[in-house]
Amino acid sequence: MLSVSLMALLLYFAFRKVEWQNFIDGIRSTDFTFVALSMCCGFAAFVLRGLRWKLLLQPLDPQIGFARTFDGVCIGNLANCALPFAGEFARCGVVSTKKAGFDKTFGTIALERLWDFISIVLIVVLAFLLKGDTVRNFLEDNVFRPMAEGAVRIWWLALALAALLALAVWIAVRFRDSNRVCGKLCGLASGLGQGFISVIRMKKKGAFLLLTVLIWTMYWLMCVSISTGFPAAGGLTIGDTLFIMAVGNLASVIPVPGGFGAYHYIIALALSGIYGLGWDNGIVFATLSHESQALVMIVSGIACYVHRALTMRKK
Repeated sequence: MLSVSLMALLLYFAFRKVEWQNFIDGIRSTDFTFVALSMCCGFAAFVLRGLRWKLLLQPLDPQIGFARTFDGVCIGNLANCALPFAGEFARCGVVSTKKAGFDKTFGTIALERLWDFISIVLIVVLAFLLKGDTVRNFLEDNVFRPMAEGAVRIWWLALALAALLALAVWIAVRFRDSNRVCGKLCGLASGLGQGFISVIRMKKKGAFLLLTVLIWTMYWLMCVSISTGFPAAGGLTIGDTLFIMAVGNLASVIPVPGGFGAYHYIIALALSGIYGLGWDNGIVFATLSHESQALVMIVSGIACYVHRALTMRKK
């Protein structure tokens, strides 16, 4: 309920200043051939994610194939459209086996998220090198300065959370033999660790890195396709689209279903604040990008859910 309320609030802030005639004119001026191309790139990213996840799961259970990991990726995306972060658990439910239990598969997802975070940082650094002043000004005004103003509260909150986590770990380890719940928590942590370090046992590390690069290349091409098809954004350069792609991924950490509202607000803020496209054009760009990918997620998610249900019925 809180996530839905936050989504509604962000959508309100994103669309409250929109001149709807300008919005409609922007949609009409778009070449939807490039929107379709962006959707194809999004689907290709799902395929690549399925292949990469298969590599991580192979050391845990070699019997887990691509069809299963691809189904897991798409069903997870569909779940995220309904409930924030639910997709991570849905993915584990799809691929978990006796050898690769829920805890171990969740560890591989945690590892994936770490690589995604590293990729975003590298992309921001690259965008900074290409568009130093504009990127720096945006980050200072919208990220670093707000963080500095609330630095004391953030540090106290971080210290409190760290203390609680340390206490919970100590209790679980101390009473793992005498308490059933603590024993299960330690077993879960052990499984997560095994899944997390699966990359060490992975045979095709080069393929993993190549797939990671290709995944983010697809995300970048999605952004390039939308900017090419939307005339008002036609002046965006390679550095611009890299930064917009990285900024858009920040929406994934905000707990709203499918990034609705968060993505629209962040993208419109970046495009209007840095590149002077205006808020209306920023919202058009965000809507074309987000809703086209949401459609790909929903369709592929439903198709993979049906495929997985039919596969399970045959067994």
